[in-house]
Amino acid sequence: MKILGYAASAATVLSLLFAIWVYKNPAGPESRSKQDALPTVTGDNNVTIVGNNNVVQSKSPMTKSGAVAEDKYKEKLSEMMPGLSRRKVEELFGVPSFDARFEEANAHSATFVTPDYFLKVIFSKDEDVVFYSVTTRSEYFKPKIPYSEMRLLQSKFSEIGEAEHLYSYLSSKHYEYAEKIYLGNPGNYRTLYLGYCSSGVYPDVDGLFSPVVVDDYVADAWQHFRQSVGPNCYGVGDSSEEGEELLLQSGVGPDYFVTRELGWRG
Repeated sequence: MKILGYAASAATVLSLLFAIWVYKNPAGPESRSKQDALPTVTGDNNVTIVGNNNVVQSKSPMTKSGAVAEDKYKEKLSEMMPGLSRRKVEELFGVPSFDARFEEANAHSATFVTPDYFLKVIFSKDEDVVFYSVTTRSEYFKPKIPYSEMRLLQSKFSEIGEAEHLYSYLSSKHYEYAEKIYLGNPGNYRTLYLGYCSSGVYPDVDGLFSPVVVDDYVADAWQHFRQSVGPNCYGVGDSSEEGEELLLQSGVGPDYFVTRELGWRG
């Protein structure tokens, strides 16, 4: 009887081991296809749960609509540079939604609207790009800043590098700030502009901060601001005095009062 009992126990163990082997080694292509076809569920945190095995796969940054934001627009943005013709820019981004002229400078500013960012371009009288900027409209769109490994909405101003204040102002409706970094020979003698632009989605802030309007008496407040806040807008210009004067008139990012009509917050 004991021998029969041991035999029964051994058979049970063998059956269990065989069942495990079958589970891990499906019989054929049909079984594998069923496993491959397991349903996937993607949540708001850009994480996918695959089938019954609960395998978690991280996904690319996504927009609210579910499109892969950075991959969709990265190639187009990588072609932008000062000196590009208007024809080429419109080839890439279509017809601008807004166009404003600088009568005295004989130049004009055009704003192209995409689901995830505003592209602002200042064209010379010869229809060449003298400046362009990208302002993110989506908390999921965090493009890399040119000539840097940093990203919009992720990096603080102080982490990107030493900069020179360009402008800052506070009105009853909104606050704007911009600074510039001259790139010299490594950057083909261009200037990188970084901004906290009210037309874009606001970046995360470390703790509380007070908007600063920079002058000689608030150097400490300016440094605290740069350490606490990051840009939601970057721009690249040709470093000419004429181009910078146009930026002081129109801002690094698109006009706040124009873009808010688009309902970007909603």
